[in-house]
Amino acid sequence: MYSKIKNLERIGFTQRQIARVLNINRKTVAKYRAMPLDEFMDYLSANRKLSSLDELKPVILDWLYAFPSMTAAQVHDWILEHYPERETSERTVSRYVKNLRLDFGIPKSAPGRCYEAVDELPMGHQMQLDFGVRNMPLPDRQGSRKVYFVGMVLAHSRYKWGYFQTRPFTSIDLVRAMTRGFQFFRGSLRRSLWIRTASLSSVRTKATSSSLMSLSSLKTRWA
Repeated sequence: MYSKIKNLERIGFTQRQIARVLNINRKTVAKYRAMPLDEFMDYLSANRKLSSLDELKPVILDWLYAFPSMTAAQVHDWILEHYPERETSERTVSRYVKNLRLDFGIPKSAPGRCYEAVDELPMGHQMQLDFGVRNMPLPDRQGSRKVYFVGMVLAHSRYKWGYFQTRPFTSIDLVRAMTRGFQFFRGSLRRSLWIRTASLSSVRTKATSSSLMSLSSLKTRWA
């Protein structure tokens, strides 16, 4: 298609004429006319990668049907966790997920959130846990590196604790981070309430998720 459009353009056909001859949309003609050859080759390479995701098509569709608000970034994270042998970029997955939503009519809809006042808990009883990601500069201005982190703040206090790593969080990483956090606070977890987070099979840090954890049986005196 690219070469046909370029050949017709070379002999003087207009955008409208090319669209009529090839029976394609004028926007498609405009896209390929403005696309340099090297960019077209990159586009072909990306499409070949898309075909490698077709083997996971039923799995990805199940995820999208079960979690319509799921982002392409979250799909990419789940693929990396459950199918680590699949080497594909986030951009490729994003394009594939977008096409699946269009082909199967799966709109991206975020569920509404319910808000209500909660009772005040005793000091040191509740902890807030948040995830984040940030590009951190390397020493001597040698570029930057993406760092993923989880932060914990103890209610009614100034006690804070953070855990950093250079890869996206998985459920195992979360358990390890929380264990070390409770060791720092010298407290034990009795029950928990999760708000707008992924399931424990995979924890993604691209969304600003927030969790409230109950911290009880504290074994230290706060200074």
